[in-house]
Amino acid sequence: DAWNAYAVEKGKAEYQKGARVGDCLYEDINEDGEITDADRDILESGMPKFSFGISARAEWKGFDLTVSTFGALGYHVTDFIYNQLTSCYGVGNKDPKVLSDGYPNVYYSASEAGHTPYVWNDLFSERKIQNANYWKLANIELGYNFSDDWFKGVVTNVRAYVSGQNIAT
Repeated sequence: DAWNAYAVEKGKAEYQKGARVGDCLYEDINEDGEITDADRDILESGMPKFSFGISARAEWKGFDLTVSTFGALGYHVTDFIYNQLTSCYGVGNKDPKVLSDGYPNVYYSASEAGHTPYVWNDLFSERKIQNANYWKLANIELGYNFSDDWFKGVVTNVRAYVSGQNIAT
């Protein structure tokens, strides 16, 4: 059919029998001509390759500014709720975009002797993984230290400040 002709044209063997336009195309990693559990692969890591934090403090004429940030790079996650809302499995409780063009069809393969049928378009794949890199502005504080002369010795070391936490990610 047209879908398998497209797959062959793109260098993929015909291995998803009965697949049609709108179905996901999975890679035959072991090149045995069919998609099975043997074609599973590690996609990404849930552990960051690099974690960092940056803190800075500056003072000038009684004013002070403190900034703290942290972040992580080089890792990926899967979001169960997002995957359910954009799943091709059934039409209930879905993001409205799923019910329109641009998302894979719901597809059940016919059961073959001794094999459980696959729901092709809901197999876990790269499309269900999200980049989890982030950089967070965790704390920022701006203060002013009053001179003891302001309060004529009644109080000392008076400081006024404003601060914010979790300003941006």
